[in-house]
Amino acid sequence: MAWTPVAHSNSEYMDLSLDRDRGLARMRRSERSITLGTAPLVIQRFTQDLERLIPNATRRSFRLLVDSREAPRADPELESTLSGQMNPLMMQFACVAILIKTPIGILQMRRLLRGWGTPADVFSDEAEAIIWLLRHPIAAP
Repeated sequence: MAWTPVAHSNSEYMDLSLDRDRGLARMRRSERSITLGTAPLVIQRFTQDLERLIPNATRRSFRLLVDSREAPRADPELESTLSGQMNPLMMQFACVAILIKTPIGILQMRRLLRGWGTPADVFSDEAEAIIWLLRHPIAAP
């Protein structure tokens, strides 16, 4: 894999990497907690960074891998806030694979993904997730 890390303003909360040859973008959450107080700024900065790194007009030419296995557990209110803002951004990609650590977390995330309109699935293994992503076509850049 030829992942290239990209600089962004939320590096304390997540790492972003691109594999342009395969049309993959990876967002890996860190162990650092996001609070209800910091969530609006984190989301705003992420949205701005994402527009700079992968403009909305070109997001369908990327498949998104979201690695949440190390993310701390969030309370329901924070989870709702983050999902409400992040899900529309993630749905702009050709497809989305989400990595989750626990079997119960995988079941819960699959339930939340119903009705997204963008191909999305949940995995515990990164290699399986990448194989799944690469089976989905992307738009020409």
